[in-house]
Amino acid sequence: MVEFIECAVWRRTAATTAGSSRGFIQYTPQGMSTVVLLRAEINTLTLGDKDVVTIGQALVLKAGDALEAITEDLATGGNCDYILNVKTTEFDA
Repeated sequence: MVEFIECAVWRRTAATTAGSSRGFIQYTPQGMSTVVLLRAEINTLTLGDKDVVTIGQALVLKAGDALEAITEDLATGGNCDYILNVKTTEFDA
């Protein structure tokens, strides 16, 4: 069971050309299409810019379901830091 999701992205060094920098958590139920559960995104060049998003989530996962944490930085130059967290609890049958 998913209880909590957090996504954060910070611009650590200035980029030379603007582009989207994002971190996101996506969910794929077995045999189904993928959906993004939560995304943090910045579209600026400025050092220190950030986006932090958190949600409390009650999502029951079944065998074969998948959660993925993905980062993407389309800016030229510069660096970003990311935090992508999912808190889960497993129940034994």
